[in-house]
Amino acid sequence: MPITSVRAGHLLDALGRGYDALGFAAAAEQDEVFKALVLVRIIERCIVRKLGRRR
Repeated sequence: MPITSVRAGHLLDALGRGYDALGFAAAAEQDEVFKALVLVRIIERCIVRKLGRRR
């Protein structure tokens, strides 16, 4: 799927719903900073794979 915009609202919403559905929100006691770190880690890994760079 080609990237047509730099807005990530839909992506973050979808990942956030998955995070909640898997029970991470309850396990992390609704910690929004932890949630943000988890979601950024998922997104960052996808970007690195897309660009072909490895760490």
